Amino acid sequence: MRKFNSFLSLGVLAIAAVSVSGCAGKHGSRMTKKGEAILESKQNASVKGKVVFEDHFGTLIAHGQLTGIRADRAYKVQVHEKGDCSANNASSAGAMVASVMKKGENGVSANGTINGEVSGKSMKLKDVVGKSAVVVAVDSANAKEFKVACGVVTEVTSKVAAQCADCKGGKGCKDCKCGKDCKCGTKAKAATKAETKVAEKSAPKRRSVAAE
Repeated sequence: MRKFNSFLSLGVLAIAAVSVSGCAGKHGSRMTKKGEAILESKQNASVKGKVVFEDHFGTLIAHGQLTGIRADRAYKVQVHEKGDCSANNASSAGAMVASVMKKGENGVSANGTINGEVSGKSMKLKDVVGKSAVVVAVDSANAKEFKVACGVVTEVTSKVAAQCADCKGGKGCKDCKCGKDCKCGTKAKAATKAETKVAEKSAPKRRSVAAE
């Protein structure tokens, strides 16, 4: 009977272990999609850079960096309707359909860092892939605008650690059991240990016939 109790306890622990290892095996990584545009200079400007678009909890965000910018100009990043940057003044990209904004302000900082949300109702990654990202410079002296860089947005697929987004999404680390594959890391492992202890306590205790 003592052997039976030992086997029962081991069985409970094994089920808990399978639950955790199953998560790591099944969700160790996942594929994610982004939109990227390599921004090349236009109209003899020196501005270049890269902008990345990502769907993030219902919002299309943009981030990246510009180089070659001038201190006497402000810069904006816009999405234009056509994926064509062939014209020297980027007129081939067509009309603007959205712009990168941050809390209602320009989404490009004074040092050229791009960080903001893509304006436009319910904009998704699929809405910008195949279009152009255009950098517009605004002269501080006369407010004139110049298209100084352009790049076509292409879709890029990459592998990332699984469940990290789930943890950040508000489910909490206790629901993220992949350990090192999750940014919750230590907290996730602690939660797993706690669940294992609960499983041990929940194991039915049987009286041993031999002891009686």
